[in-house]
Formats: sequence, C-alpha cells, structure tokens
Amino acid sequence: MSAGGSAARANPALAPGTAAHQTNLQLVAGIDSEFPIRPGTRALSTSPMLVVTGAPLDLDVSRSGGTVKVRQGGVLLPVRPKSVLQGLPGFFRWKLLGADGSVVASADVDVCPMPGTVFTADAWHFNQLVNLDPANPATPAKSPYPQECGDPLSTHARWGFPNGWGAQFHVQVPDATPPGSYTLDATVNPDGVVREATRDDNHLRIPVEVIDLTSGAFAEQAAAARQRFADRQAAGMPRPGVAAPGAAPGAASGAAPAQVPGVTSDDSARQVDLPDLVPLPSENIATRHSGTADLLRFNSTMTNLGRGRLQVDGFRSGAPDGQMLAYQVLFHNGVEVARRPAGTLVFEADENEWHFDFLARYQLVDAAGTVVASSGKIGFCMADVHQVDAANPGFVTPDFTGFDGCGVAPSQSVREWIDPGWGDEYDQLFSEQALDITNQPNGTYRIQILADPDHKLREATRDNNTSLRTVVLGGQPQARTVTVPPIDGVDTEAAWAAIHRTF
Repeated sequence: MSAGGSAARANPALAPGTAAHQTNLQLVAGIDSEFPIRPGTRALSTSPMLVVTGAPLDLDVSRSGGTVKVRQGGVLLPVRPKSVLQGLPGFFRWKLLGADGSVVASADVDVCPMPGTVFTADAWHFNQLVNLDPANPATPAKSPYPQECGDPLSTHARWGFPNGWGAQFHVQVPDATPPGSYTLDATVNPDGVVREATRDDNHLRIPVEVIDLTSGAFAEQAAAARQRFADRQAAGMPRPGVAAPGAAPGAASGAAPAQVPGVTSDDSARQVDLPDLVPLPSENIATRHSGTADLLRFNSTMTNLGRGRLQVDGFRSGAPDGQMLAYQVLFHNGVEVARRPAGTLVFEADENEWHFDFLARYQLVDAAGTVVASSGKIGFCMADVHQVDAANPGFVTPDFTGFDGCGVAPSQSVREWIDPGWGDEYDQLFSEQALDITNQPNGTYRIQILADPDHKLREATRDNNTSLRTVVLGGQPQARTVTVPPIDGVDTEAAWAAIHRTF
C-alpha cells in the first residue's frame, strides 16, 4: 500500500483544551448514492449521515497491554474498545422495522470515527468524509485528523471528525431481508459515552426501501459502484507529475524525465532526524491450500518509530530496465539535509507499482530458531497506512492514506515514505508471498520479520529490526490449521475478524 500528499504539522482543531461539551453529533438522512462495495445483495434507498457541529469530535486513544483507553478533552471516557482497530463499541445502533413495527433486522455497530481510509466502508460502515459547510469560516478546509483508525498493536491514535463535516453510514442489510418498504430507526452514541452539548440530535427515524441488488438496473448500479471503489484503490492511478498507464515515458505533465539528484556523502556528520524501522509482529494469520501446497498467509506492518521521515526517491535514469536507483532522503526539522544511495526499486508487474527492494525478509522459524520457510516477498511500496504512535514527536497527519504513491510502468521517478508514528501494512496474499508449510509438522513456530536485512538504510538503531509472532500449526495435509496466541495482551486475530478483514 502506498500513500501520497503532503503532511500538515499544524492541527488547530487538535489543540488541547477543545471544549468537548460543545461537540454536537447529529444523524440526518443521506442519499445512498453509492451502493455498498462489500459483497451483499441488499441496500437501502437512504442511509443516515453522521454530522459534527459546534466543536470537533476529538478523541485521544492509547493502548497499554490489552487495555484501550479513550480521552476527550483530557477526560477519560467510560468506554473500553476491544482494540484500537475496532473503534467505539456499539457506537451506531440501528433497527429495520416492518409495517407492523416488528424488528426485521438490527445491529449494534462498533465504529472507528475515521472515515476516509481504505478500510472504512468495509469495516466501519462509513463512506467518505464530506465538508458540509465549506463557506463557514469556522469549518476547516480539510480534515486535520488521520483518515485511518490504527492497528490492533498501535500504542497511540487520534480519532475525530472536524466541525462542519460529516460521513454517511452504510447499513449492511442482511441478504435474507425481503425487498420492500420499511422504517429505519438509528441512533449514534446511544449510551452517551462521548461527551456532547446535547443528545437530542442523535436519533433518526426515516422511511426506507430495501433494494434487491441482484435484479434489473440495481444490479448494474451495484456492480458499477464496486468497480469504482476497486478503481480508486488500484495502484497506478494517474497523479500530478506521474504518467498515466499507457503513456510514454517522460509524458508526465509534459516534463522531461527526472534526473538523479546529487548525493551528499557526509550525511553521517550532519544533524539528522533519523527514522527507526520497527516491524510489528505478524497479524491476521491464516492457513490455506493452493494447488499442492499448504500455505501460511499473514499481514505485516513496517513502522517508523523514529523522529524523522523514512523517504526513498527512485529514478529510472541510469538504472537497468525494470529498475530505479534508490536514494534515501534525510531530514532535520522537516528540511532535507542529505541524500544517500539506498539500493534499487524494482517494478512489480503483478501489482503495477514500484517496490523498494529488500525492505523486509519474512521467515518461519522452528523452536530451535532454524529457518524452515521463507516468503518470496522482499519489497513493497512504502506508505502511511496505519497510525501506530500518534504521540511520536514527529507525527504528522497525511493528506491521504491508502494507494497513491507507487508509480506505474512508465514512471520516471517515484517518492515513497513512511512518516514518524506511521506504519505500512502488507498482506501476503499470493502463493509466492505466503510461507509454505506443506512439509512442516504440526507444532509451535514463529513468524520472523527482519527490517532492512541488507542495511541499505540509515536509521536510529537496528536493535529493534526483528519481530517474532508465535503460531501453532495443526490439522491435516490440505486442511492445515493455525492458532495464534495473543501478544502484549492483544488478540489481534479477533480484531481483524471483527472488521471482516480475514482472508
């Protein structure tokens, strides 16, 4: 995954002392202009929209062991999220009522108030964040909050909605619900755990139609909506300064091919805010059978817990076909102070993007520490995907999280980074990326992740470049199982399963 856009350090809406009692959460009727992108055969004609007025919804989230705490304006709230990833428990409650008033379907939905991330519509039932009052001087022109909830192992996160902004909920109607006319009864913050000026606007009751997405024009609309979502998230979307797929090399913005910059060789003598690569222990772990092989797939998140941005610029000029020369850019107080060679980037045709080579190594080790399997994935496009430590002194709020900065085949240069306090998550989905456990007997193993194994990058320390996650293999050939004990008090597997991000 990759991210682009600048990062803003000044966040007035996040300033301590925000009057939480002035925050007002409202539910209003929205229009379901895009049908749900998740698999499903039902949609609502109208969905509620959450709107924040009066003052921003500003929440500080911290995790110690398995305990997650949420503060608003410095006040500890009476709520305990199951994990940082899952958000506020039961924050959105809805019931679908039949003509006789009977409850046809209902749900209490855990909500991470962070619309905009690539996961939100899939996990937390949000659509994109929208500025509903742009002509009002009190409404910020852009959201100052990270558009991402966090990882189950995040230690600090910022959640929030700006004043004057809103986002539409998607109500996931069960497929067995008969199409027809109903009443939707919905409430946000039903237990009052978030402090508000008033809760009078938290409830909405509206007539709705349940639509069958498998028939007629609605089926076409649903398919088109899902395709639009896939297109938005696909790597290789045209961006300013980057050639669109199929364009000739050097065609981006009419500019000449980028030239390799000068290299500052004495960067070690300069005052530098160094990044610090730290791989999180593996998560979202599962077995699957493919062809004749039993495989172990997993998520990996490479974090930057240093004070400076980890940035790598790549240039086609002077590089072999299918490669870019990579340069690490070093900063002090946000200003570039040096560049140094950092190996290569390679073009990954299957994903249509440029990957920084040998950023990580993934291995399965047995009880004796012997490597028994290795992943074929060694590089990826660096990006801000999960906020991991929002308390990091260098933490910034990116303009965008998700797919945006990996380049495409004809790109002449790319810029990839992980900002302080952020992590880049990858899913080892393909057979060559997963760990082959076909010939491994049942028992206890550990997934080992090594960051920058070839020491191509300069960072604050290498003492934390290895992570280990215990897994217990079981089952039979072609039907292997895996059990993953909690780590640091966190059941990461339950968290990922709860937001429907299992594989």
